[in-house]
Amino acid sequence: MANTQSKIDSLEEQISKLVDENDKLKRDKAEFSAKEAEQSTKESAENTKLRDTKLNEGNAKRDAEISKIAKLNFQQLKQIAIWLLIEIDKFTFENKLYFPEFNNSCNGTLTHKLH
Repeated sequence: MANTQSKIDSLEEQISKLVDENDKLKRDKAEFSAKEAEQSTKESAENTKLRDTKLNEGNAKRDAEISKIAKLNFQQLKQIAIWLLIEIDKFTFENKLYFPEFNNSCNGTLTHKLH
């Protein structure tokens, strides 16, 4: 009987150790889960910051390109306007040479009807 009691005591001691070890493992798991959640939150914040930085850089590049295109378009329009003014001056000068009635026209427009 003493042998049986000794086995029971030994088993109870092993159970107690296993319960203690189980409790420790649960605490470790909770601590690990908390650290993992904290790390995940940090990574998410870093990823968001990185994404925002890339978006802002992309927006800045896009805005610079739009500005560049607008400037080029304005310069092209300016060149076209200058060219048109030169062509109008040439046309006006040539018409004054070949069509004397053009000199008598109102506001530079030919009012004489050709028959």
